[in-house]
Amino acid sequence: MERWKEGAGSLDPALSGLTDAEDYFVFFDVPFDARVVHVNRLHILKKFGGLKGAIDANWPEGAGEVKRFEAYRIALERSYGTFIESSARDEKLFKVFRDVSNPINVTFDLDSGNKAPAVSQVGTVSSTFSPDSNKGAV
Repeated sequence: MERWKEGAGSLDPALSGLTDAEDYFVFFDVPFDARVVHVNRLHILKKFGGLKGAIDANWPEGAGEVKRFEAYRIALERSYGTFIESSARDEKLFKVFRDVSNPINVTFDLDSGNKAPAVSQVGTVSSTFSPDSNKGAV
């Protein structure tokens, strides 16, 4: 994957060919730490997609591909920067981080001699799962 260049035509076909988070960074010529991208790739791309959608929804007609490229590049930089400063849990981009109404709690009581974890849905269900039986609730 290489960086998009002025005169290369519309951004849309080029963007549709990007598959990996790293492709986006190369395409927009945004420096990145591979470790940060490895851990946060889905979150970075989700945040970028939201910012890109807002750019597209408000983009003035006839503003040009070069300016749109620059707006997208800045959006990717901001998306990446978000996960240098905070965590995926803090940003809550995915439902799994937003839906805390029924968290599941797993505890191990190694002192009791029971090697099975106690699994409970906070406030509603409490049960012990035993791998030797079909009983238990999760």
